[in-house]
Amino acid sequence: SWYFCGESGVFIKTTDAGNTWFINNKAGKKIINYISAQVYTSLQKVHFFNSITGIVIGDANSILRTTNGGISFDSVHIEPSYPNSNWRDMVWINGQTGFMCGTAYPNSIRRSTNSGITWDTIGGYLISGNYIRTADRIWTADGVTIFAISDATPNFVYRSSNGGDNWAVIPCGLVGPYQLCINFMNASTGFIGGTNGRMARTTDGGFNWIAFNSPLGTA
Repeated sequence: SWYFCGESGVFIKTTDAGNTWFINNKAGKKIINYISAQVYTSLQKVHFFNSITGIVIGDANSILRTTNGGISFDSVHIEPSYPNSNWRDMVWINGQTGFMCGTAYPNSIRRSTNSGITWDTIGGYLISGNYIRTADRIWTADGVTIFAISDATPNFVYRSSNGGDNWAVIPCGLVGPYQLCINFMNASTGFIGGTNGRMARTTDGGFNWIAFNSPLGTA
């Protein structure tokens, strides 16, 4: 099974390797736009725990769960709530515990321990240059060592070794404008992908990073 989400509340899934597709155009949060038309917020990330239970996150503080395979989605309310926040990324380490991040200031990273039914703030802020930053991408394998990257500080990666209570700011050598993704092959080796064909690699668990040009170029 494959799952996708995107602009204007679109959710798409296939359960037969792409031979047929189910489309729900109303998976996002319902809003009223400037011409008083009913529209749905754009979605950034989707995750399914099993064939019927899943969660999507996105713009305008959109966090929604489904328990019927995506036929319908119900909003999840969180506190503190930031109506204009855009949730950008999430990662799950098992069927219960996951993390999400976005533009919610100052609590840009949240943790759930009940499959996304509720979300808690974590202890530490992302701080760089005397400013609290927000996170655009997040990665963790165990919920203890966590990495976050931010478009506001494209030349740094944030690393926590205690579940997000404290964060170290580590140079990664990328020079903007955006970091697009972060992922690890194992506990030691990880990569950050950026715009303009730039990437960064670590081989010591994220303590040191070396920037390089992607062999695919700037496409």
